[in-house]
Amino acid sequence: MPGKNIVNKTGKDLSLVLTVRSGSNTGHAPKATVSATVGHGKTATVSYGDDHDPYLDSIAVDVLDKGGLVATQEFAFQRGSTIDKNINTHDTVIVSMDHNKNLSLAFSNPL
Repeated sequence: MPGKNIVNKTGKDLSLVLTVRSGSNTGHAPKATVSATVGHGKTATVSYGDDHDPYLDSIAVDVLDKGGLVATQEFAFQRGSTIDKNINTHDTVIVSMDHNKNLSLAFSNPL
């Protein structure tokens, strides 16, 4: 089963939703969504999809902070786009939040 390692560097607990693509091309109705939470300073592996549908269409992340919700989402509209490559060819997503409360997602693979 496919999975992503989510590294939480926000200083807060985070919630995320992975949208699993039906088939290999974007633009179809989603096959499923997978929700998870990752504690601050923690790393979690989130499993999704299956051997027939191993691709994601999007990743959405949110953090509760001082009475507000900080959120970001990356959504692939075209197969082979930068976002599509980021969310589907990297094993690890590092989530950070800067002093202005902007969330950022960085994608990597183990060395």
